[in-house]
Amino acid sequence: MAVLEAGLIAFARRALLTRARAEGAAAQAGRLVTTAVITAALAEVPAILGLVLFMLFGLRGDFYALFALSLALEAIYFPRLDGWRAWAAEPAPGS
Repeated sequence: MAVLEAGLIAFARRALLTRARAEGAAAQAGRLVTTAVITAALAEVPAILGLVLFMLFGLRGDFYALFALSLALEAIYFPRLDGWRAWAAEPAPGS
């Protein structure tokens, strides 16, 4: 389930970063911030699932594994300024 979550993050980012033809700079900045917040929230889901498993069943190993996965997802999908600049410089599809 946690691996599915990692794929979901990539799919969600791609869908959220799809631009319209005539989108202003403010709309682009808003889209980038929204994508960063949603990505961070989705990356925390494995840790929350691990915490639930630990609280319900005492599965400490599962908690640590899912917490490590969550940290890795946060590191992979952390918003980087260079990536945002590259995305903003790309022409919108169909332009």
